[in-house]
Amino acid sequence: MKYPKDVAQRNPHLLAMARGEGCVLRVPGVCDNNRETTVSAHSNWMEHGKCKARKAHDQYTVYACARCHTWLDQSFSAGPREKREAFDAAHKWMVSIWRDIAYGVQPASPKDRAAAEWALERIAS
Repeated sequence: MKYPKDVAQRNPHLLAMARGEGCVLRVPGVCDNNRETTVSAHSNWMEHGKCKARKAHDQYTVYACARCHTWLDQSFSAGPREKREAFDAAHKWMVSIWRDIAYGVQPASPKDRAAAEWALERIAS
């Protein structure tokens, strides 16, 4: 039996919001919190929309410096459980950042607020 494919949920502005921000993945002994290298790092787990060559849905991203992003995606120094725990903790922090943006606690542009709201709506459903 074939199951219908999940449609990838993408929001380029949400991903772009990572530029210049601090790392929230913060892997001990790895992170340099270099804001110049921070990007949105996608989850590596299927329940977040990851499959084969497709990245997870954009609402399952965290701000990560280049070193932490490499650790999450390519490092053999940590097992899947450790990586999952680190990502989950970072994603909880990421959701709180998006809430602060969406609810006006943190100054943000209308585009940033809309992108944060987009992510929060999809995580809640």
